[in-house]
Amino acid sequence: MGCRVRHPGRNSECLRLHSCINTRMIGRCQAGSVDHEGMKQKCTAAHVVAAIAVAILLAGCQQTGPENGNGIGEPDGVQSGETATWRISNPTDLGRDSTSIEVVVTRLSCSSGITGETLAPVVTYKSEQITIRIDVAPFGGDAADCQGNDAVPVIVQLDQPLGERTLIDGGCLRIDAADTAACESDLRWPG
Repeated sequence: MGCRVRHPGRNSECLRLHSCINTRMIGRCQAGSVDHEGMKQKCTAAHVVAAIAVAILLAGCQQTGPENGNGIGEPDGVQSGETATWRISNPTDLGRDSTSIEVVVTRLSCSSGITGETLAPVVTYKSEQITIRIDVAPFGGDAADCQGNDAVPVIVQLDQPLGERTLIDGGCLRIDAADTAACESDLRWPG
């Protein structure tokens, strides 16, 4: 019936089988010397290999945004800047019910003593920890002194109470901060 289609220059056996599969007529295929079971296995194997290749490629898409020069991805719609670290202004103000955290942010790279504008905090919630990353706007100067940068106050609003979770400085998870004195530990609370 509809399975005897010939396609010159192509693998007509596989195309015929695809035609049969696509029209759900496998049982009706009648093609003389063609081994439909063998073709079906070859074509099915090819589909499996293709599906695995697509799955591997898509697995790389699980990162939520483009990778920046610091080696981490950003959630969609999150502005990414230069690396900064933070510390809690007054740790004794924090408790289980806290949903607001006062921190001071310091740019990691040299910028003549000026941390500059902070970007919106990126907060990630897990069952045992809350990670907060606060980047700073890119430094606009050509050259800078490395005298240490000022600490800029920022209030981080949490969507959930702190509870028993630890606070982690997400800036310390970035490649350029990992081995710095500010990131000997990324744990910020309890300290």
